[in-house]
Parts: sequence; structure tokens; C-alpha cells
Amino acid sequence: MAGGDVTVLLRRWHDGDAGAGDEVMALLYPEVRRIAGHEFQRERRDHTLQPTALAHEVYMRMAKNGGIDASGRTHFLGIAAKVVRRVLVEHSRERGRRKRGGDQVRVELDDDLLGGSTELDFVDLDRAMTALKKFDAQAAAVVELKFLGGLTADEIAGYMGISKATVSRKWTIARAWLRGELEGR
Repeated sequence: MAGGDVTVLLRRWHDGDAGAGDEVMALLYPEVRRIAGHEFQRERRDHTLQPTALAHEVYMRMAKNGGIDASGRTHFLGIAAKVVRRVLVEHSRERGRRKRGGDQVRVELDDDLLGGSTELDFVDLDRAMTALKKFDAQAAAVVELKFLGGLTADEIAGYMGISKATVSRKWTIARAWLRGELEGR
């Protein structure tokens, strides 16, 4: 199905057509599953939440409010990446509460984000991302879309309405800022 058809389905879903939402998810589920799988490459091996379950949770949250207001495929995937982050943070916090802080979810951050293999708690990453958003909201959005969503620089540029060079610059700024924030703890 062409990108314009996805846009039409997204509009129909947002306008209350639940069937259109099912069609959107049937078409884009492999990409939502890819985003979830991408995130699980960094998770600890005994994680209780699996990529498929995460992808289903993302769909349920997006469908909960009767659809989302997405302008197209890339916008939808950007929103999905944000929902993935929220689900993982909530899962980590709940697990931490149950364990009284003992065995919180840890993620492996590869050199693609921080310039060296570093293990940290997903809640710490969320706190750092929240602080980055206050420092530079655009850089935080680039990290969310690239690191969590697995979108390419071209897709991010199109989604955010900025140039590919700006995406690259914001990615460099965000990596340096996050490295300082996370290593300072």
C-alpha cells in the first residue's frame, strides 16, 4: 500500500473508524515490531517483556483513545517510538517497585549513542532524556526517533521538518550531552 493510502487510513482511524486502525496496524505492525525488537537488543537477557508483547502494548495504547493524529507513516512510527519508551519506562519502574529497587531493568547502550558500551538503568536514561528535552527538545526528539525508534536520518528529517544536517548536528549534541549526564551519576 502506498504512503498516501496509509495517510488516508490514519485520518480515518483518527476520525473514529476502528477498522482503519486495524488496517494501519496490519500494514505497519512489522515496523512497530522492528522498533520494539531494536529496543530489546539493548535489554537484559531475562527481561519479562518481549518485543511482540511490547508491540501489542503499543498498539493497545495507540488504539485506546480511538486512534492517533498522525500525518503519515513516519509520523506514526515516531509516535510509536515514544510509546515504546513510555511502556519500557513504566515496566522498569514497576519492576523496581516490586523489587524495592533491587533488580531494575538495565539496558545496554552501544557506542552508537554514548561512544562506548555502557550499561545503565532505563529509568536513568529516561531521567536524562527528560533533562535533555529541557536543554534541547529537538535533540531529545532526534534521540528518541533514532535510538528508540530506529528511524534513519532521512526519516527523522522528514518527520521533524528539518534538514538531514540538522539531524546529524542534534544527534552529536545529544550524544555528548547524554554521555556527560549519565557518566556524572
